[in-house]
Amino acid sequence: MRLTIKAATVATAAALLFVPSVASAATAPEDVPPDYSSDANPSSDHVTTREEARAIGRDECGEFKQNFGDNRQQFGECVTAVAKVVRTDTTPRQACRAADLSKKPAEGEKRSDFSACVAAAREANGGQES
Repeated sequence: MRLTIKAATVATAAALLFVPSVASAATAPEDVPPDYSSDANPSSDHVTTREEARAIGRDECGEFKQNFGDNRQQFGECVTAVAKVVRTDTTPRQACRAADLSKKPAEGEKRSDFSACVAAAREANGGQES
């Protein structure tokens, strides 16, 4: 008898969990506007603001603290280059070349400041060079 009560309780709980999902699936199409098109994605028109682009640049260039930790000006140049890549059609190499960063690694650095900038800009650009 005890096993039957547990089985009935489990069956009831499963039914209660299943019913709301079926009910919400049945009402979902009513929530879609009549003029909606799957081709029209309202978020696709978002243009990255200058502040958003600079925040992305700070995050990406911050990953290379070994290169930019001791020189705030170079860090700022990297942030500016990354922001330029995010907001324009500039490639990471073009943006970092314009920043005039060192192309030789300093002592104790794995890569040059230019290479760190390009890597940060490429990462901000979704891993693509252009």
